[in-house]
Amino acid sequence: MLKRILLAAMLAVLVLPVLCYGALPYWRNTQTYSTPYWKMNTGTKQYKVLFFEPTTWESASLKNQDGTSKFPLTIDGSEWTKTQVISNIIRPAVESYNNYNTGITFTYAGDADGDNSTTRYPSNESIGGYSYVMICYGSGGYAMSMGNAVYFKTEILMGSQNGLGNSSSWLKMVNSEELVHDMGFEHLKVGSNPSIAANKFPFYLGTDGIGNVPQSPDMRGGLDVVYGYNSPVKVFGHVNSSLISNGYAEAYLAFLDTDGVYKLYHQMPLDTAGYYEFRMPIPANYTTAKVIVFTSKFNKDYDGTAMPYKVGQVFYISNTQPGNYALSDITLDSNTSGTLQQIQDATNIKMVY
Repeated sequence: MLKRILLAAMLAVLVLPVLCYGALPYWRNTQTYSTPYWKMNTGTKQYKVLFFEPTTWESASLKNQDGTSKFPLTIDGSEWTKTQVISNIIRPAVESYNNYNTGITFTYAGDADGDNSTTRYPSNESIGGYSYVMICYGSGGYAMSMGNAVYFKTEILMGSQNGLGNSSSWLKMVNSEELVHDMGFEHLKVGSNPSIAANKFPFYLGTDGIGNVPQSPDMRGGLDVVYGYNSPVKVFGHVNSSLISNGYAEAYLAFLDTDGVYKLYHQMPLDTAGYYEFRMPIPANYTTAKVIVFTSKFNKDYDGTAMPYKVGQVFYISNTQPGNYALSDITLDSNTSGTLQQIQDATNIKMVY
C-alpha cells in the first residue's frame, strides 16, 4: 500500500511550468474535517541536504561526464556554490514552515556544503535518522515520502538551462511545494478545467518576486485545518447532496471585486459528509462574499460539459475584526447545472479566463 501511495505521489508532483498547491489533502474520499485529515507527526524534523553525484554519470548528476563538478551553478545570473544553495534556497524554503504553528520544527542538521549521495532515490526511510532534500540537475521536483508521518524526502532539480532552473525564486517555490506535498496536500488543480490555472484564481500564488516564499492563502488555510495554524477568520457550512461521495466535490469562496464581478479567492474540499470550511486572514479589501459549490466535475472530473453547482446567500465579512461565519445549508443537485460560461452568466462569478 505504501509503495503504491509513494508511486502515485511521485507521479502526481512532477513540477509543471507553474506551481500550484493548496488545502486539498490526499485521501479525501476516506477522511473528513473532523477525522481529521492525515498529517505528519509533530515535533522536530532534522534534515540534511544531499547532492546527487553518482559513481556512473547520468543526466541528473551534479557532475559532468568528465567527473568535474557542475558547481558553481549559474542562478540569478551569478555563480552559486553548494553552501549558497543551502543557505539561500533550501533552508529558507523548508524552514519557512516553522512560522505556521503546525507543531513541526524543521531544523537543518548538515554541514555547510551538504553531503554527496550516489543514490538518487534512497530506499530507506531516512538517511541516518534524518529527513533530506535531494539536489539533482534538471528542472522540477518530487515529493518522495507522502504518507510517511516521521520523515520527509524531497528532490529538487536545479541548473537546467531552461530559464526556470536558473531562478532562486523558482527553486524556493519548488522546494516549498514538494515539502507541502509531504505534509499531506495535493495540487489545487487535479483535473483539466482550463480556468483552474496559474495566475487566474488569486490563490495561485508562488513567490513574491524577490525570493521569498509566501505560501498561498489556501495552503495556509489547509495548514490551519490539519495542523492547527490559527487563522482569524473562519467561514463554514454544510452541503446537502448525494453527488459528493467521492471526496472531490469542492466549495469556492468568491469576493465582490471593484468591477462589480465576483472573483474566486479560496478553494476548499467538501468532505464526504458535506462539510466545508475556509480559514483565512482578515480580508484587507473585499467584504461582500458568497460561496459556490460543485461536484467533482468542476475539477477532478471536468470534461467541459454542464456540471451541477449551487450558490449560497450573499454574506459580509468584517475587514477589521476576526470572526466565525456559519452559513446556511446549501442543497446541491443536478437540477442546477451549466458550463463555465453559463455559470458565469447566471451567477456573476468569473469562471472563464
